[in-house]
Amino acid sequence: MSASCPRGTSNTNDRGSAEARRRRRIWIFATFDVDLGPDRARCALAGLHEDCHGVVDNATMQVDRIVSGLEGGTYASGNIQPACPPCNHRKGTLEREEKHERECRGTCSRCRRNAGVRADYAALREAELLAREAATGAYATELSQYPPL
Repeated sequence: MSASCPRGTSNTNDRGSAEARRRRRIWIFATFDVDLGPDRARCALAGLHEDCHGVVDNATMQVDRIVSGLEGGTYASGNIQPACPPCNHRKGTLEREEKHERECRGTCSRCRRNAGVRADYAALREAELLAREAATGAYATELSQYPPL
């Protein structure tokens, strides 16, 4: 694969022609939340990111694939939905991390390093909880500054 094709994409443009992309946008605005007016739709991933405003317009909308390209999803009408850029980016990051964890199963150096960080974090949380329980005599799960992972 050439260096000009980032993130495992191929040289073929699976998004289709500019006309096909325009038709998809028109379909999305006609299908999702027509009560918002022309060229406005609700972010289908609303709440996935703290910067989500909930409503996207033609200038800010990104077309999100429900079944991602990593899993073989296409830009067919039944597999697309409107999304704001922060939520769409967050969803893609989560999907890549989940796929990596499924395929790697903890064998790569990044996963081993993260496992060590998680263990250290859990030990800090446990030590803090024990110290608070000893000081207050009460179970202190809710008081921890280290939330569970």
